[in-house]
Amino acid sequence: MAIWSLTCSLIFCCPIVTIFGPILGAIALIKMKSNPRSGRKMAISGIVIGVITTALSVGVVLFAAPKLIPFITESTSEVITASYAKEYDKARDSFSEQTNDVTDEALQSFANELQSRYGAFDSITFNWLAEEQQLEPKDQFAPMPVILIFETESVHATIMFEVVPGGDFAVSKFCCIQIEDAVHGNVIFPLDSPCAQ
Repeated sequence: MAIWSLTCSLIFCCPIVTIFGPILGAIALIKMKSNPRSGRKMAISGIVIGVITTALSVGVVLFAAPKLIPFITESTSEVITASYAKEYDKARDSFSEQTNDVTDEALQSFANELQSRYGAFDSITFNWLAEEQQLEPKDQFAPMPVILIFETESVHATIMFEVVPGGDFAVSKFCCIQIEDAVHGNVIFPLDSPCAQ
């Protein structure tokens, strides 16, 4: 048990596993009270390392998530905002290379559809309560559940994005969006994109 405690504590790349390190270490200590030479130091090491790695993992997640999510959603926000403003070249600049051939007419139609359904676009936020992904990762694109906040209502959607080298570190590029709307019908933009799977 002490060996498992130390092993779980050392797998810090998977924060959920590190939680089991201190638990298994405590169980090992309780079971080995009668035999002091049976791995007591290993169990204590598992507890200490497990607590440290779990705390560090939680800290990294709490620190990184608020900075990472706006980085990812920024390109989607730029596409919608630029489409509303009829700045189609600016909107295309936020698209990934594989999907940036979208026409002015398609961007205008997308903006008009959103405007007529929901009014002015306000913001986009990560959907922490999303239970199930509708879209699967495809090629270099990753899905992310979001909530689009408009003037009249908020709608759930899934965006597909790509992170590419650029600037000081990397840039998130918009691939496509699938808006889930039970009242007016779903919206997929662009139509011939990975969101249409």
